[in-house]
This record gives sequence, structure tokens and C-alpha cells, in this order.
Amino acid sequence: MRIVFDFDNTLCDSSSAIISLYNLKYGKKVPNYLDVSWDFEELPLITREDINSFFCSKEFFELLQPNKGMQELVNYLCDIGHDVKIVSYSHGGAEQYKIDYIKKHFPRVKCKILTHGKDMILDKRSVITKDVDICIDDSPEALELSDAKIKILFGYTKYNRNNDSFVRAMNVEELKEIICNWNIMRNLGVF
Repeated sequence: MRIVFDFDNTLCDSSSAIISLYNLKYGKKVPNYLDVSWDFEELPLITREDINSFFCSKEFFELLQPNKGMQELVNYLCDIGHDVKIVSYSHGGAEQYKIDYIKKHFPRVKCKILTHGKDMILDKRSVITKDVDICIDDSPEALELSDAKIKILFGYTKYNRNNDSFVRAMNVEELKEIICNWNIMRNLGVF
């Protein structure tokens, strides 16, 4: 199977790293597990410039952690012969940090880093996620662009909780179960 993963808040807990950087910059103690919107409006001092700067910083990638169990799941999928890829948006010179992070934490996976304006990114992302069996993302907007046979909305956050248009995996264990069940049904000829 061809499986495409998003990077931020799907493979990795990007929001926690951003909150940690916010706490360091502003001397705050916001819990890094806080459920935040994608524009981090829950952090009163943060600016758009902060967010962009944080996402592009070496410190972000040093604080960034894979979601619990995600490395094991990706390795398992590679072990059983699936073609696993990561598609992600990056800007402000962070592309190499992201590539290095992926090589370190997900070394068996191919990645495609998209680096242009958001509208162009979404168009390119839809092309890259065509002809795949499974697309996994925390963004309903990104999933809508994919023609994947199964689209999995990962997590349950302020920016995706009101969307019931896709199969949802709340965590890595649920994600593995969905992928494995789908693979069994496909092998039985149901799809």
C-alpha cells in the first residue's frame, strides 16, 4: 500500500514544541499539552511572527518529539512492505531542519517538503497525495484535497474536532488498527 503521512501534529507533536518555545520566550508556564488552535490564539502574547519564527528554528526541532508510538508504527508499516511517505509544508529556511529530523527519527521513509505559498502548497499537496491508498493528516482541509482511498483524520484538536467527514484516529493505536483492518479487507478483495 502507498501511505502518506503529514508531519506537524500527525507524526510529531508540533504544538507542544511551540508551547515550550513560547514559555521560554515569555517566561510563562503554559502546559505543553494544552489543546490549541492552529494559530495558537490561546497563547495571549504570541504573534504570527513568533509562530513562523518558532517553526523555522533549530530549537523547535530540538524540542520536537514524535507522537508516542509513531516511530514504531512507521517502522512496522515499512517492515511489512508498505510504501510510506511524508508530505509536509515548510517555510523560512526550515526545510533542512525538517529533512534532518525525518532522517533521524523516520529514516526509512521518503519525504517531500513543500516550500511555496500556502495556495500553491495545497495544490501541490493534492498532486502528491493522489494515487495513494491512505492519507493521514490532522488537517481536514488537506485531506479534502487527497484522492486517497481512505483518509484518516488524526487527533482531536480545536481545529479538527468538529469534522466528521473522515475516518478518525485519536491516537497511534487507533491508527494502526484502522490501517491493519483496511489492509486485511483489501487483501480479501473487499476494496
